Amino acid sequence: MAEVGDARVSSKGQVVISKGVGSRLGLRKGDRLLAYLKGDLLLIRRVREEENLLTILAASSRRKAASMKISKMR
Repeated sequence: MAEVGDARVSSKGQVVISKGVGSRLGLRKGDRLLAYLKGDLLLIRRVREEENLLTILAASSRRKAASMKISKMR
């Protein structure tokens, strides 16, 4: 089930999420997050230690290419 939690932007431009949401995700200081931006929608995803950031981005790119019916790079 989706949850909604508040977040704010600090004076340094950092996004600060609520403690409750951070706890639900099991976030700890120094954890890596990946931010997806589409229009005015920001989706933040936790990157687990065993995951490789480039692998996540490549999979996202492959899905986007497939949705656009792109099968080969020119």
